Parts: sequence; structure tokens; C-alpha cells
Amino acid sequence: MSMSEERTERLARQLVGDSKDADRNASRQITFELSPEMYTILQKLAAASGQSLDGVLNRAIALYKASLDALHEGKHIGVAGRPESLETEFVGLTPTASR
Repeated sequence: MSMSEERTERLARQLVGDSKDADRNASRQITFELSPEMYTILQKLAAASGQSLDGVLNRAIALYKASLDALHEGKHIGVAGRPESLETEFVGLTPTASR
């Protein structure tokens, strides 16, 4: 496995979770407020991706963490028009992600 493939696999595990650390990764229940607009967006994202509301939030938090980590490394965050121009590709964001 190449270094790039290993990094992609590690990021995917971070995004969707790694079942090896069950105790450390045990679910926690929290309560918080969302504006009506953000709740509507959350519902639409869940419906479009076939995920639960908490599944969308978990992936969003993981993606935000990966973005902050990249920024702290002096990298830039954005969207590329072609996959070959990516240094790192985030996989596992939806159950049907196929790259």
C-alpha cells in the first residue's frame, strides 16, 4: 500500500470510525440547539445521504477536524474540479461513496 493510500485509509477510518477501539469510541449522548435553518439543512443532508442525523453530524465534525489539522500544517482547504489535483481525498462521507 502506498503512502498516499495509507493516509487515505487512515482519514477514512477517522471519518467513519474504527471499531477496534470500542471503549474509547463508545457513543456519548449530548443535547444542543440548532437554528431552524440549520436543522432543516441537517435533515436534508441526512435524507440525501441516507444517513441518520447523528451520522451526518459525526462526519461533519470529523471533516472539520481534518480541515483544521490541515490548516495547522499550513495547507489550504478547498474543492478541486479533478480528483488528480487532490493531495488528500476524503472518503467515507456517505454510505454510497465509491472512490
